Amino acid sequence: MSSFSWKQKWTAITPKPFAFISILSSTYIIQHVLKSRKRRSEVFHRLLLGLSLCDLFASTSFFLGTWPIPVGTKGVYLASGNKATCDAQGFFQQFFGVAPPLYNGSLAVYYFLIIRYGWKNGNPKLKVAEKLLHAVPLLYATITAVIGSALDMYRSSNLWCWVAGQYQITRMIFLYGPVWLSFIVTSFCMIKIYCEVRAQEAKTKKYNSSVTSAGRSDLPQRTDHSRRFANQAMRVKSICVYCIVYHLHPSSRIFFNVLVYLRPKYLKFKKRHADKNMCQLILLGCGCSGERAMRMSVFHISGRSSTANFSRFNGKSSVSKVEVEGIEEIMEEDEDEPNEPNEIDANQLNEEQA
Repeated sequence: MSSFSWKQKWTAITPKPFAFISILSSTYIIQHVLKSRKRRSEVFHRLLLGLSLCDLFASTSFFLGTWPIPVGTKGVYLASGNKATCDAQGFFQQFFGVAPPLYNGSLAVYYFLIIRYGWKNGNPKLKVAEKLLHAVPLLYATITAVIGSALDMYRSSNLWCWVAGQYQITRMIFLYGPVWLSFIVTSFCMIKIYCEVRAQEAKTKKYNSSVTSAGRSDLPQRTDHSRRFANQAMRVKSICVYCIVYHLHPSSRIFFNVLVYLRPKYLKFKKRHADKNMCQLILLGCGCSGERAMRMSVFHISGRSSTANFSRFNGKSSVSKVEVEGIEEIMEEDEDEPNEPNEIDANQLNEEQA
């Protein structure tokens, strides 16, 4: 009979799938930035690259979990390491655990600078600011990780090796404090950006109104940037609040960040394929052809659905609405219908004209 309870086993095993998903997510962003010269030349993507690299190593440490903890540690399931492996994991856990939240704050400050002060890529001031935005997370992470290692603070914390439980104040200074500080800075920057965009919209709307009254009607009337920015900001902050309040596993934040990062690309892709449902969009994104995506996604359709689009894919002329219950029924229905062009009764046309 095992000497470990189900809770101890659950604690040791649960972080691994989340960490694995986060490793894939971070890897995707890293390769997405590195393969494009244009993205590598932009400050935003360089900051995002630094964040993703730190997330990648943090997720790897999360995936290792209890394995580096010294074997025989009481109450720790799958402990297979020694003092050296525990110290190494503790160092990486501290370094790559505190750097990502600080990088999130750096990204918020970057957006504040380019929107509030209009700094663009190539601006000398932005180049200096970029160095500071990289230096703050990396220097703080390096100093705290080295201090923890020099003072021999790294011990088992049940999930992995990190600062021992008796150093609560050190934990607050090393991680919890910076996380909350980053959250406050990010919130402040987003609120200021929102107010700035709203102010610019008000000026634009007032100008457009005056020009329109003077006879100009060809100016763009789009003034919903603040609403769209507020929605995007709320998605980002909701992830942070959810992770903090409900103690969600830290690596889950990385996965949600990737979803937020990919959302604008998804919306553009969806706009280009407005006639496709969710399942078809996923299949197209995976490289399936339009016809194959249409055929494979019929099972996904529920409720009332028009077969006009499906028939056009197969060269048919059916436009009746049917309940889609399976691809076999659709194919049988299409095969039974003749593939003939619409014919016009000339006599009937002449009578109507008369």
